[in-house]
Amino acid sequence: MLRGVNDKPMYYYEEVPRSKIPIKSRFAALEMQIFCQEDMQLRGVELIWVQRCSKYQRKHDGRLFLNSVEIKGSAYMQCSLIIINAEFSDPFSVQKTVAHEMRHCWQFREFGAFSAQHFKHIFPNNEQEANAYADDAVLRLSWAKLNKKIIAR
Repeated sequence: MLRGVNDKPMYYYEEVPRSKIPIKSRFAALEMQIFCQEDMQLRGVELIWVQRCSKYQRKHDGRLFLNSVEIKGSAYMQCSLIIINAEFSDPFSVQKTVAHEMRHCWQFREFGAFSAQHFKHIFPNNEQEANAYADDAVLRLSWAKLNKKIIAR
């Protein structure tokens, strides 16, 4: 395992083609991405799937990412990219992770930051707020889908 700053382990993640992701997971991610884009007026956020790999043994030719922690998902500071770990493929977990990371994109854009450390300094409870938003978004999306079914009857 690669070691980074302060001897912390570093993890490699490779991009996984969408076709390798279960259709229910892809649909759940897209549905939540669209919901969050409308809810928070976010545009231009790309969502891709990744899986753990080693630096030298990869299964796919996509982009390679390096992270200091094992992830379910991650939003990059420029807020144009969210990565979702393909190992967590149950639709509920996927939707919650997408909503959480989309909220980070909103936070970065609303409060501005030039680095992750700077962002944590100006918004120390960003993780709790993103978790609360994700819980709420999952409920509101479920409610909206339920209402749509009831009205269709």
